[in-house]
Amino acid sequence: MATQHHTRNSLFKLTASFCEKTTQPGRYGDGGNLFLLVKPDGRKTWMFRFRDRVTGNRHDMGLGRYGKYDVTLKEARQSAGEARALLRQYQNPIIERQSLLRSAQQAHANRITFRICRDRFIDGRVGTKVTPWSPSSNAACSFPALRFPVAFTTMLSQ
Repeated sequence: MATQHHTRNSLFKLTASFCEKTTQPGRYGDGGNLFLLVKPDGRKTWMFRFRDRVTGNRHDMGLGRYGKYDVTLKEARQSAGEARALLRQYQNPIIERQSLLRSAQQAHANRITFRICRDRFIDGRVGTKVTPWSPSSNAACSFPALRFPVAFTTMLSQ
């Protein structure tokens, strides 16, 4: 059986069993600027090191905690590959990740809950001949459901 020789620039040097078993503190390279960091207390994290092609500055981007239920070797390699793809397009992966987070936070802030729908409906019905209920009388019986986003229930019904 041929042995696999790793050169300085080769990818995929680490194995899943090595990542799981190693406890010696240090920085272990997988290639492609992906590193497993083992801290003295035994915690393990993934780091992607890169140089911004626009500014020339070096950055270390955390990819998450290592573990079977956190970020596996396969997932870390995938994240590092996505970061390298952004770098090829002259984009900073850290800035792109922050932008995604801000978008998600904005979407969460703009979600429409049942309470908002109910209040808009009732506000539209006030002054007409038919006012089916008032917010105060309906609040007691439907309060738990009012905090759910409307999109949540449409996903459940599909």
